[in-house]
Amino acid sequence: MKGSDIMEGGGEVSKQKQAHGQPGGFWLLYAVCLVEGADLQLLPSTFRALEAEVGLSPSRLAVLGMCQALTQSVSAPFWGSLVDSGWSEKWLLVVGSAAWGVLTLLLAGITEWYSMLVLRTLNGIALATLMPVSQTIIAKGTIPNERGYYFGLCELFLCIGQLLCAVFATTVSNEVIWGFDGWRVAFVIVAFASLLLALLLGCLMYDSGEKERKSVSFSAEIDMFRQCCKIPSFRIIVVQGCFGSIPWMALSFAIMFFQYVGVTDFQAAVLFASFLISLGLGNVLGGHVGDILTAWSRFHGRPLTAQISVLSGIPLIIWLLVFIPRRASSYGQYGFFMCLFGLTASWCKTGVNRPVLTEVVPESCQARILAWLIALEGSVAACLGASLAGIIAERAFGYEPQDGQLDDMPPDLRDRNANALAMGMLWMCVLPWIACFLVYGFLHFTYRQDVENVSRKNEMSPLTS
Repeated sequence: MKGSDIMEGGGEVSKQKQAHGQPGGFWLLYAVCLVEGADLQLLPSTFRALEAEVGLSPSRLAVLGMCQALTQSVSAPFWGSLVDSGWSEKWLLVVGSAAWGVLTLLLAGITEWYSMLVLRTLNGIALATLMPVSQTIIAKGTIPNERGYYFGLCELFLCIGQLLCAVFATTVSNEVIWGFDGWRVAFVIVAFASLLLALLLGCLMYDSGEKERKSVSFSAEIDMFRQCCKIPSFRIIVVQGCFGSIPWMALSFAIMFFQYVGVTDFQAAVLFASFLISLGLGNVLGGHVGDILTAWSRFHGRPLTAQISVLSGIPLIIWLLVFIPRRASSYGQYGFFMCLFGLTASWCKTGVNRPVLTEVVPESCQARILAWLIALEGSVAACLGASLAGIIAERAFGYEPQDGQLDDMPPDLRDRNANALAMGMLWMCVLPWIACFLVYGFLHFTYRQDVENVSRKNEMSPLTS
């Protein structure tokens, strides 16, 4: 227990913290984040194996990722409404975890693309349970000045899950293990981890008990979102988010690109793992930079933080995908610039978007409006990120899908495919980030007025319902 528990004595918040803070509470929530991170990374880590074994082209691989990401994004407000309406957080997580396990287990046993498409789509709906449920559990079990710490731990464990899966699944994906394709074994292991997690949640997680169920009103949610869209700074955050989230989905082809360059599967996994670590550290760094620049200039510091981050990411991604020699001996260069890219291009979420949203929208709708922002960003990124990168690689730069192993391919074909993947990712990173940089510029002119408006009137009457 932290010192704040003692200060709160025997109050209701302290009781909830004691219940949630034990291994049956927050630690199980971190375990959910860990397993979800592994599930999210499972598909990108096995792209090359699915191309070789199942014959899926980059555009079809991108569609699989798009369907999962899209349904995960658009269904987040639905799960949030259920939680706010009195449904049990514990049993929503149990159902979600069990669903991940069953669907991932089914994916390990099929090779037909349309069946995989349906299963990945359903998996996205199940994965969407975590974000709104974790927000509610942490909000109930902590006091306000500690919540950032616990939200940060959730993000950390999500990143650790992605990292572990990236290293393990990429390394074994093209191998044969116990007579089975390595990618199938990776899917089975993640599936059983999800099912075991569901069992542990059902047996150990604290349940706050029966709550009064309220009717879910989607019309009220839409009206709340419509009212917030009248706030200029909120519109800017939404528009830039729709542009700025596209490159991160396009970079799901990074592991596949490194494999075509000639590094081993394990080295490709390590490169991506180092990128994930640097992203996590970059989020922390971005928050500090945003705070420092805000102290320097109250209403220009955060917009400037965003523009510095976006502007630094553009030349770094160009250097990564264009100027580093595409050969296995460039492994060290790729690692250095991937880490530098992750540290500098990741400031906007923690240093700008979320702090700005807490100031320009009324307190009564901050959590729900964040869910809507995530839904909009994720939907656009899912539809335009990896899918357009794959289409550009195939249609514009001549990518040729290959069924065999990379060692058996002619060098010129490998080089052409590596270049096609690089160009597909490059176009879907540079152009959206240029637009994102320009859109953030408008925040310099709207931020002050919107903060002052909310300060004068903490709650807008149309949003209190």
